[in-house]
This record gives sequence, C-alpha cells and structure tokens, in this order.
Amino acid sequence: MGISNVSTSLRAGVCTSTTRPNAPYEGQTIYETDTDLMYVWSGATWIRIYSSPTTTKGDIQTYSTVPDRLAVGSNNTYLRANSSASTGLEWSSNAVGLELIASTTFTNSNNLLMNGVFSSTYDNYVVNVNLTSVSSATTIFMRLANGTTVDASGIYLFGGFISYMGSGILSAVNGGGATTDWALAVQEGTYGYGNTPMRIEIMQPMLSYRTAFFSSGFQPVNPLPYYRHIGGVTSNTSTYNGFTLIGNNSSFTISATISVYGYRK
Repeated sequence: MGISNVSTSLRAGVCTSTTRPNAPYEGQTIYETDTDLMYVWSGATWIRIYSSPTTTKGDIQTYSTVPDRLAVGSNNTYLRANSSASTGLEWSSNAVGLELIASTTFTNSNNLLMNGVFSSTYDNYVVNVNLTSVSSATTIFMRLANGTTVDASGIYLFGGFISYMGSGILSAVNGGGATTDWALAVQEGTYGYGNTPMRIEIMQPMLSYRTAFFSSGFQPVNPLPYYRHIGGVTSNTSTYNGFTLIGNNSSFTISATISVYGYRK
C-alpha cells in the first residue's frame, strides 16, 4: 500500500543560510540552496566543506578564512595585494607601468612626424624606433612639435659621448650651445650591420618646464660599432605634444615603425 501522507517538501540536510538547524549534532552536514555551499557542524561552529567557490568566467579561487571567491575584475584593471581586503587581494584601476599610445609605420619618409602623442595623462615617454631601411649614412635628429608645427628654433641643448667598442677611445659629443635640433645616439648607414633600432626617453614635454631627452645606441662601423649616449634639454619651458625625426639633409629618407609609450603615473 502506498504512503500518501509523506511530505515531499522535507529534504534532510537542505536549508538556506538563514534556516540552518537550531540544534545540530556533531558531524551534521547541510547544503544551502541560496549559497550553493556545504557545511559540517564541528560541535561548536559550522565549517564550510571545500568546493570551488567560483561561479563566473574570470573569477579567481582564493582564501579568506575559508576557500573564497574573488569576482572577476572590470576591464583594464589589475590584481594586487591588499592586506585589508578579506582575501588579501583586490582588483585595482590605479595606473602603473607603460602604456602604448601610438604606433605608426613610415615608408621612405624624410619627416617622421608623430603629432598629438604627448598629453597631460603622462609626464614621461619612451619612443622605440625600429628601422627597416635608410637611404644613406646619416645622423638622425629630433625636433619637438605642436600638431604639425615643428619647432626648429635654437632651443635644443645636448651633449654625450662616443665609445669605440674594443678600445679605450672615448670622444665627446657636444652641440656647442643651443641648436635647431637634438642629435640622437644612433647614426644610420650601410656599414655592413644593417639598420639599428633606437630607444629614446622624453621627459615632461607637456609640463611647463624644460623638456629633456636621453638616447643610447650604436653607430654601425667596421670592424666594431661605436656605442653612443646622448642627452639634452630645451632652453625654454614651452609645452609640446609631438616630435619629428629627420636626417641631416632633405633627401635622406627612412622606413621605420615608431611606437610611443607613456609612463603611467
């Protein structure tokens, strides 16, 4: 004979986080339908039985006083330690490191103008120049710009040195006072080494202080290349939002990819 008066709503060990048993016995196990978590009664407290707490794409499984879930962070945030957070971790939007601002490829150009790449978002910048071809041997120069207006006035002070690799020769490089451009540390040409890349640091171009630059690189000559290091400042305190790279004559052309990165504050 069937039993028809048994309630089908009673499920042993099934409850919610607010309806746990009032008088549990040691070893009793429960499952909470609102949290999807399981607990066991130790005789003094409910101890969560381990199960993955993650529920969403990008969640991180971590630990507070028990295995815990750190929900996925917002786009463009990063994970960092924070001892005051319950899991010791948090997602943060505070800016760190370098951020790519612009990358442009030039082909057979005699004026590699990068305008609008400096802003108040960053104080200092890194410029990487990956050359693919140059039309002749030359030193490459830099001028600062605002939009398409290039500042070719006599505001550029610079100095540095050249060291012949494999010897003790050390020669000074000095502009001899303010000039119409900065000479960069790399001299390009067909010396059997191909085209060498450049890395340039540009400091505070959008602040009302002197703009400074540093560059290090090689001048490819046989049998060993020269190492060159040059830096400088402007004699004024104007602000600039871009720059241009040029050779020492108007017929000189460059093919390159230029990438500008900002140091996030």
